[in-house]
Amino acid sequence: MKELQELVETSECVDSSPIPLFNINSIVLDKVILWLNYHYNNQNKSFAETNDWDQSFFNCDQQMLFQLLLAANYLNIKGLLNS
Repeated sequence: MKELQELVETSECVDSSPIPLFNINSIVLDKVILWLNYHYNNQNKSFAETNDWDQSFFNCDQQMLFQLLLAANYLNIKGLLNS
């Protein structure tokens, strides 16, 4: 997340301008945002509850898993990498 935060903070773009994420397609980015939103909004849930959700989230094909790992690495989202 640090790299994304730095990109946003150093961008000279107007608020509505797109921020280029060259290594991530929109489908993968949607899933990353879904993961981030879930974990942000459910910080008080037990490990078992979030673990169940994560298992369901990662129930996808190998190509999507690989793309999610690449996106998490590119955006430096350690929680997603470690899930």
